[in-house]
Amino acid sequence: MLSIPDELELLDFFEATPLEKTPAEGFYCYQVSDNRGITLVISFSGIEGSFQIRLKNDEEEVALFSQEGAKRLILRKDASGKYLYCEFELGLVKTSAEVRVLPKISVKWNTLLN
Repeated sequence: MLSIPDELELLDFFEATPLEKTPAEGFYCYQVSDNRGITLVISFSGIEGSFQIRLKNDEEEVALFSQEGAKRLILRKDASGKYLYCEFELGLVKTSAEVRVLPKISVKWNTLLN
């Protein structure tokens, strides 16, 4: 089961209400765009432990990342600003995703073998 921030924290981070949500299942889907024409559609499910990101450029999908085994979804802050951090565990494989929405959308996705 995926541990996720509460709805108010997510509202503050995305500066938007969810496109879709089913709180009983821990499912949320958000869409945000930046001033470069990049759109991020992000969804996650606490019950299923899934995490998915779609990146679009002027409505054309350019990347899709989808993974199960999500364990923690937390909000963090560093010198560059706030970001959403997700940790995954599947056997000996550890993966992390870092998603930023302000001032511009960016995604980092890393996988390491233990």
